[in-house]
Formats: sequence, structure tokens, C-alpha cells
Amino acid sequence: MAQASPETRRQWDGTLTHDWTGGEISFGGGISSEHDYLSRFGHAGGKFYLDNRLTTINWGASATFDNIRASLAANSAAD
Repeated sequence: MAQASPETRRQWDGTLTHDWTGGEISFGGGISSEHDYLSRFGHAGGKFYLDNRLTTINWGASATFDNIRASLAANSAAD
């Protein structure tokens, strides 16, 4: 069995949140990369409080955009 090539992934992400009496909202995103892969992602979400915080409505959405640049030459060590 051939030895696998080393993989290094770098990832940065963060989220900003604002809280107030009637709810909370947050936005965030990040990036993740390897030598043959790039991913960018973002998200938004929040909550609304109703009836003196007896009811909470949560919502959220996210999106990811990936780019894969794999090549057979990079995998030749496995042959």
C-alpha cells in the first residue's frame, strides 16, 4: 500500500452577534483551503422573543461555495 501524501488545511471563520431585548441576530462566514480545494461559506441567523420570552422564533440560512482543483498528477504516488 502506498503512503498517502500529507494534507494541510487552513481555515478561518468568525461570527458577529447582536443581542437586544426582543431578539438576537448574527452574521458570519469563513474560508477553508487546501492545495487542491477552496471553500467559502457564510451564514445568518437569529431569534425573536414573543410573549415575554415564553415563545422564541428561530431562523437561519447558510451558503457554501466550493472549488475543487484535483488532478491525477497529485495522486500518482498512490499508483
